[in-house]
Amino acid sequence: MGKEYDLMYELGRGNWIDAIAGEAVMLGFTLRDAELEVRGAELADLVKKIRYDDDEFYKVEVYARSLEMELSRIKDEIKKTIFIDKIRKEEKPRWPTRDWEYELLFVEGKYQIWMNLLDYNDQILLTNPEKTLAEEGIRQFFSDPSFKNYRYLYEETENQGQKFRVMVWRDFDGKILRKIVNHDHADGGINKGWLEKYFFDDFGTATEAWKMVREATTSGRK
Repeated sequence: MGKEYDLMYELGRGNWIDAIAGEAVMLGFTLRDAELEVRGAELADLVKKIRYDDDEFYKVEVYARSLEMELSRIKDEIKKTIFIDKIRKEEKPRWPTRDWEYELLFVEGKYQIWMNLLDYNDQILLTNPEKTLAEEGIRQFFSDPSFKNYRYLYEETENQGQKFRVMVWRDFDGKILRKIVNHDHADGGINKGWLEKYFFDDFGTATEAWKMVREATTSGRK
């Protein structure tokens, strides 16, 4: 395996077993847990060797359930943020940047997609075509893509000269689904920053949504 781990080679959610295998490989690589990475690869290999209609397929399911439990334990213990993949136009972006940046992360027990506009003073930048397509792609993975039927909370606070406008969407069980922080920069100017987050319970759904982001933001680029 090369120095750079290309997550996209491991993505794919044909079924729950594929998702577990991919998640184990990804977390194993990121956490430098060679055993976990190998177990994910072994599960992927089993799926290739034993078809779902084979009498021996129960072995695949047993292995997958065992690995699923191990993943759950590991994720409960993770206290740090894990950066999985990112998309940005410049490897070393200038400041201030006017380009959207996108990240797939594991934070506090949830997979998250972040869409970040570090500096803007023109509302047109918020409706950038690539960002709009990426957002539309992500929303397809929620039961209400419009987000109009979820619980919505808006709050404004001010801290050290910066005004923060925080918008949060939750389902009716209180689970957070989306969060936007729109804040003024502390330099007293008119520029603002925008951070939009989407939250996912499972690796499979998060990575399928991330594929939509990559497709929307990288199509047509060299």
